[in-house]
Amino acid sequence: MNTPWVDAAWVDEVVLTPLITQNAPVLGIRLANPNTATIFWPAPSTGFVLQQNSSLGTTNWTNVTNAVNVVGGTNTVKVQPAVSRQFYRLMN
Repeated sequence: MNTPWVDAAWVDEVVLTPLITQNAPVLGIRLANPNTATIFWPAPSTGFVLQQNSSLGTTNWTNVTNAVNVVGGTNTVKVQPAVSRQFYRLMN
């Protein structure tokens, strides 16, 4: 005998948290010279902190302490990565 819905269940009160904050500023990067990159995002971006990490898969992101300069309505930070691969993100 085959009973329908025996292997079914109900899930209630599910909350999905987006990985990207709505209306979050877009982070950009461009090479300034062979050893320096400029990280930039729209100003003002209240509450956002620039972070860096050498791996995307770990949780030990650290705040970038370099000065943030506002140039033409854009936040800019010059960085000189100490490792061959560096990832950046804005965290709110």
